[in-house]
Amino acid sequence: MKLNIRKISLWVISIGLGLILTLAAHDKIMNPADFARAIRAYGLIPGLLSPIPAILLPWLELVCGVSLIFGIFRLAALHIAMFLFGLFAMVVGYALLMGLTIDCGCGVALAGSTVSLSKLLLNLLFLFLAITAGRLMRYENR
Repeated sequence: MKLNIRKISLWVISIGLGLILTLAAHDKIMNPADFARAIRAYGLIPGLLSPIPAILLPWLELVCGVSLIFGIFRLAALHIAMFLFGLFAMVVGYALLMGLTIDCGCGVALAGSTVSLSKLLLNLLFLFLAITAGRLMRYENR
């Protein structure tokens, strides 16, 4: 039996990113007011609108995470993950540039709960992994 490193890599990356998104979504779904407060702290959208992404983003994360874990619509889920991690990286980068010392709103304290360079790098790593998995999947489908 020949091991296919591409398939194994795709499987490991997909499940890993799926678990991260699912865990992050859980905290945000359970505490939408805290997540809305974190969103308001960035100052990127009017405060009255902060409940909208505070409700929608965690459910998008959850659906995307579950899809990645179970391999359902994997390519679509990877594209959504790329969007989410890219968005998170831009928002954290903005907060760093503005000198904000705020809760990142990440849901899971993987690298601390405040905006930091490590949080930015972590989101960029996750973005890179999602892009890599997408490329692996496209290669497998040829």
